[in-house]
Amino acid sequence: MWRQAFSELRLHPGRFVATLIAIAISVGFISAISVFVNSQRTAMGGLFALPISKADLVVTTAEGRTATAAEAAAGVSGVESAAPVPLGQGRFLSKDGASVMASLYQLPPEPLRWSHVVDGRLPEKPGEVALSADALSTLKAKVGDTLGDDGAADVLVVGETNDPASLWGVTGYTGTPDDLTFATQVAVTLAPGADEATVVTALEGMADVAKVERAADVREASLIEVTNGFDVFKNLLYGFGAIALLVGAITIANTFTILATQRRRQLALLRAIGATPGQVTKRLLAESFLLGAVGSLIGLGIGFLVAWIGGAVTGSNFFGITVEPVELLIAWAAGVIATVFAAVAPSLRAAGVKPLEALQVVPTAAEARRASIARIVVCSLAAVAGIGLVVVSRTDTDLGLLWAILAGVALTLAVLIAAPLYIAPLLRLCARLFGSSGPTARLALTNAARNPRRAASTATALMLAVGLIVTLQVALATARSSGMAYINERYPVDVAVAFPVQGSVPADLVGRIEAVGGVSKVTEVDSKRIEVGAAMLDFFAPPTRSAGSG
Repeated sequence: MWRQAFSELRLHPGRFVATLIAIAISVGFISAISVFVNSQRTAMGGLFALPISKADLVVTTAEGRTATAAEAAAGVSGVESAAPVPLGQGRFLSKDGASVMASLYQLPPEPLRWSHVVDGRLPEKPGEVALSADALSTLKAKVGDTLGDDGAADVLVVGETNDPASLWGVTGYTGTPDDLTFATQVAVTLAPGADEATVVTALEGMADVAKVERAADVREASLIEVTNGFDVFKNLLYGFGAIALLVGAITIANTFTILATQRRRQLALLRAIGATPGQVTKRLLAESFLLGAVGSLIGLGIGFLVAWIGGAVTGSNFFGITVEPVELLIAWAAGVIATVFAAVAPSLRAAGVKPLEALQVVPTAAEARRASIARIVVCSLAAVAGIGLVVVSRTDTDLGLLWAILAGVALTLAVLIAAPLYIAPLLRLCARLFGSSGPTARLALTNAARNPRRAASTATALMLAVGLIVTLQVALATARSSGMAYINERYPVDVAVAFPVQGSVPADLVGRIEAVGGVSKVTEVDSKRIEVGAAMLDFFAPPTRSAGSG
């Protein structure tokens, strides 16, 4: 059976090109989502953890004690180097109308330094910066140019670094010393051959040290903190992938139906020489399995290539391409299962017809009548369930959204399953309306109406695609409108002023902002960042003082 199936695919590859393309596109979409989103997640976490990317250990200290702790840590046996972890300074850099928001760091000494210049030099004094090639390209600037810095001063570009392009922000370097008032971490590298446990014990015994962690653990915690919304985004994209796989399965089912018609003499001959319906079915399903396996492998390759190209555009390839083998294995298996499942019905129909009927795929009148009755019953049940869920969604305030989604699924299934019942009448109506346009149109419409099941399968794929687009447009517009209404009600402000690090707001800041023209009211809000497990949560206190009117 397997040898015959393989020979069929090898001798007649042209018959299965459409099926291979459908499988490869569907699986490629899913695998591209997996590789690209995981790579972006890694890149975002790596970007936020750049200051400790070369460290082996991270020492947490009391605020303002990092400089002293770094000096003490450098003297511990087994420590190669130690330096405060730079907090970075947010700066708005501009030139000739172009601008970027950059996080500027003062680079620590080697071996903690994570970036190097490819042109020029590193900043050595205040008023000098070094930026990546991507940032310089955005600003249309080069080494030696002067940039605006927050509109308060100009800075000189003295170097170009090897930092990658990124969707998540621009990293640069400055000669201005870091304000370590609120710094709480010291990066430590171990000397070659040093025992990590011994060094950790020695560091934990130092004054002002709250805890000592492996840098890899801190980077992982940072990754979780800054990318906790990526799973939701990835699952949303997986929903589109599932729809793509469903459309691919419909295409595969249509293709196998056509192939069964083309091969009716071959399959009839197998039946005539003694092959049972089960053997014919197994052979066709074996062909579908091999097709699914090969097409899914091609799809994995296409998905990886697309993700690599996307990573090259966003700059995430600098941090490496992240591949989750389990997710790719699931994508491959989904492609194989979808292919075999889509081929089941055409295979059973082809194997169940007697040889003398030449394996015609068009059902008899009695079979068509029984199928129509069953279809009407199933569609009616799905429609009634959908309407009932709509009513429940209007009354259940807690789970209303869930019931509404389930109602939409049930009603959609009712419409799609019923497609063969209403596609044929619609096609006959179109034949009457457009039949006068010529024999080609009349022949095409009549042929489509003659096989409503095949026409309905094609129409279902189109309905899914168009319906998905319309659903997304309506959902996004509704979410945007609801979100803006919620924000306007709960957060009625026009501008928020924040500090890059934690600390007290200067006493005169509220008054100074109030003095700016066009400002009607200023309110100070206190906040505190608290570590809960591996995440950092921001808590806001009620407004404490206001200035202005309104």
